Amino acid sequence: LDVVYNHTAEEGIGGPRTSLRGIDNRSYYRQTDDGVYIDETGCGNAVNTSTDAAARLVLDSLRYWAEDVQIDGFRFDLAVTLGRDETHAFTPDHPLLRAIRDDDVLAGTKLIAEPWDVGMGGWQTGGFGDGWHEWNDRYRDRVRNFWLSDIDYARRADTAPVGIGGFATRLAGSSNTFSEERGPLASVNFVTAHDGFTLRDL
Repeated sequence: LDVVYNHTAEEGIGGPRTSLRGIDNRSYYRQTDDGVYIDETGCGNAVNTSTDAAARLVLDSLRYWAEDVQIDGFRFDLAVTLGRDETHAFTPDHPLLRAIRDDDVLAGTKLIAEPWDVGMGGWQTGGFGDGWHEWNDRYRDRVRNFWLSDIDYARRADTAPVGIGGFATRLAGSSNTFSEERGPLASVNFVTAHDGFTLRDL
């Protein structure tokens, strides 16, 4: 199940008050001391998963889907936002990420991170810990470049393929991206997704 816990439709300061903003704005959203929303998602706001209220909301929702609806896996949209601490830095040891991984109800579910957001240090492919799988954008880019038909354009744009070795590394699980302990199964290989081009448009 694709889950989006990193932001809401309430947008930034001028957005509507339809959910968390009306309950407890300061507890649920990342903000500066003077109330300006910190937008690490590109959607106008970012849920502050370092607070107990927001973390509990996420865990309760996941448990509901796993127990009551029997969902066996989750893909976390802009998952880096969920692992940002009070200083807004990403840490794979964030209490929420650990709680999701170690939760008894969620044991055995597939946990797949979209390992980036638009904040500082937001690209974290290979940076999540044990128990997590990650979308592999390096695989996506290498496969696209390898099969790119307009090689002259690619050379001018400095995106020409680097050869079969780079392609093979990605196809075999991106050992230079994911630690040996996590292995190739940590990589979720894809060429297109709901963001960006369709396969036909490549």
